[in-house]
Amino acid sequence: MKDIVLSRWKFALAMLLPIVSFLLMFPDYLQRGTFFWICLITLPISIQKGNKNFPFFTLSLLVGAISILYPTSIGTYLLLSLFLLVLIQQAFGSLHVISLIHFFLASPFFIYLSTLISFPVRIQLTSVVAAMLNYSGLESTANGNIINLNGEAFLVDQACAGMHMLSYGILFGTLILSFRNKGKELKRWHLVSYYLLLAVLIVWGNIVRIFLLVITKVEAENWLHDGIGLLIFAFNVLLPFYAIVNRKKVTKPEVKAFHFSFAFPLKKYIVLMFVLAIVYLRHDRYMDEKNHQSIAEINGVKTEEVMQDVSKMYNGEILVYVKNPVVPYRANHNPMICWQGSGYEFNHVFEEEIDAANKVNMAELKKGNDVLYTAWWFESSQSQTSSQWDWRMKSLKQNEKFYLINVTSENKTILLKNLRELIAQKIIRNSVSKKAPQVADNY
Repeated sequence: MKDIVLSRWKFALAMLLPIVSFLLMFPDYLQRGTFFWICLITLPISIQKGNKNFPFFTLSLLVGAISILYPTSIGTYLLLSLFLLVLIQQAFGSLHVISLIHFFLASPFFIYLSTLISFPVRIQLTSVVAAMLNYSGLESTANGNIINLNGEAFLVDQACAGMHMLSYGILFGTLILSFRNKGKELKRWHLVSYYLLLAVLIVWGNIVRIFLLVITKVEAENWLHDGIGLLIFAFNVLLPFYAIVNRKKVTKPEVKAFHFSFAFPLKKYIVLMFVLAIVYLRHDRYMDEKNHQSIAEINGVKTEEVMQDVSKMYNGEILVYVKNPVVPYRANHNPMICWQGSGYEFNHVFEEEIDAANKVNMAELKKGNDVLYTAWWFESSQSQTSSQWDWRMKSLKQNEKFYLINVTSENKTILLKNLRELIAQKIIRNSVSKKAPQVADNY
């Protein structure tokens, strides 16, 4: 089947069809926050013509096959992105792989991933800065994501630890690479090296930022808090990265007169629409299967409401969410995302030892004058852990079905008392976990 020549409007309409079908299938998938819109607005900068054709079509078939076997929202989103890149590449003649990286940054899965690593990163950055302060002769201690210096406590929150700097750093680093390598072919190992360098600069910029904010005692409410962050972002991350990327002068190849090709790849289009339709049907079936659920029983805690994949329970002191198992390659309902979606900010985040064998993640939540204390962990009928990686590895190796348990109270003392009782009595029983449903993610 040969390519056919279409007008630019028909070409654009053909590209619009898979986009509309995706939005109809996943109407709430894209998180339309500031970062998403900036990604969308700056996307044309990353759509750069390269010297070689990247095998977007082959990669899309691979992603499609994986998505049929293991349905995920991120897999479908990547398939859509690759589909569009195949068509854009046809119009440009060739396209750089950086375009795919930019598409990934716009995905909610990237936000989920950065939020997921924010907890351990904040703990490590807090410890590093406390060590630097001690080395500088300023006596300090680290407790979770709080640095105590001269009797004063400094909170290393999500913004302060640079989770926003991570997102925007990778985005603007991608734009710098796209801009500086326009019309050139960037080798794969060069690309990997640049992103590793960018990660190092972002981490170092975060450390410098936290160190300066602590020694200057600038509170989050002060405009200097954000001002220092922007200066560090510009002078410790973006400018050094730009200078390094720009350091190697490469003679540009002779540039030929550029024009769009509207030879439409009809065969590839039909194949990818067919694969996308199968992925949609597979995902739909998977979502239907997840409705057959069991509800975990908790002694002394009454069920108030049962949602599609979450059991919501309470007694007079605590609110408990029991979130059904997901397979280890999926995103789960991370409380650090769910609570922020309800307007709460995570303040002090740390690991709490409940007894000799059990730990939980704990945090203080704030929304205006409203303060809550929350704890979460992962539990199967065989084991309990506070680690994302631990439950995923056990699920892979031993096929354990882990529920996410999230317990919240207005009083920290009451929360700790109930946590000891809940962990001692085991929330997840064999009767619940035998036929644990596997629910679809939203990332």
